[in-house]
Parts: sequence; structure tokens; C-alpha cells
Amino acid sequence: MLSISPENIIVTVVNLLVLFIALRIFLFKPVQKILEQRQKEADKELNEAKQQLEEAENLKTQYEEKIEETEVQRKKILEEARKNANQEYQRIVSDAKREAKTVKAQAIAKAEGEKAKIVKKAEKEIADIVVDAAVKISGAKSGEEIDSNLYDKFLEKAGGKS
Repeated sequence: MLSISPENIIVTVVNLLVLFIALRIFLFKPVQKILEQRQKEADKELNEAKQQLEEAENLKTQYEEKIEETEVQRKKILEEARKNANQEYQRIVSDAKREAKTVKAQAIAKAEGEKAKIVKKAEKEIADIVVDAAVKISGAKSGEEIDSNLYDKFLEKAGGKS
């Protein structure tokens, strides 16, 4: 049976103190150390994760800046290429116009030369026809002086009408 005596209470209190001290030394302190170590490890991993996150953010920012720079350079290169292409186009058109004017001038000069040749040939043929007609009209008279006079008169009249 259970008796309550001062000796029992003292023994029970001493037993409780010894048990408390034993539990504290052998159970609470090691558990406390393990909890502290785990907390330190968790803090360490959390700090490393924060650092990695910051590094990732920095890399992302750098990447975005490089993308923007690349986009600006791309636009600049395209604009420069368009400008050069437009200049080349203008140069080609200008050269073509200049060459067309030259070809046109040469064609006009050639046509005028041909016209002059045709006119001279026509004048000669007309003069021959006139001389033949004059010879037929005047009969058998021929001579250089008559031919020359008739030719000069014809040219004066023909030249005056045109």
C-alpha cells in the first residue's frame, strides 16, 4: 500500500530531481543540440537559397539587358542596311537615267546624220531628175553650164519652200 510519510515524499522528490537531472543531461540537452544543429542547417540552406535566388535575379536582369541591347543593335543594323540599299537604288536609277540620256543623245545624233544623208541623196536624185527633164525639154542641148544653172535654180526654189 501506499503510505504518505515524510521519508517517502523526500525520496520521491529526490527521485524526481535525479530523474529530472538525468533526463535533462541525457535527453533534453542532446535533443536541444540536435534541434540547434538542424536549425543552423536550415538557416544555412535558406541563406544559400536566398543567395542563389539573388544570383538568378541578377542573371535574369543581365540577360534582359543583353536582349534589349541586341534588339537595339538589330534595329540599327536594319536601318543602316535600308539606308544603304536606298542609296544604292538611287545611284542605280541615277546611272540608268544618265545612260538613257546618253543613248538618246547618240540616237538623235545618229538619226540626224541619217536624215542629212537621206536629204542629200534625195537632193541629188531630184537634181538628176530635173537635169534629165531639162535635157528632154531643151532637146539635145547639154552642157555643164546648163546643168549647173538648172540645178542652182531648182535648189533655190526647193530650199525656199522648205
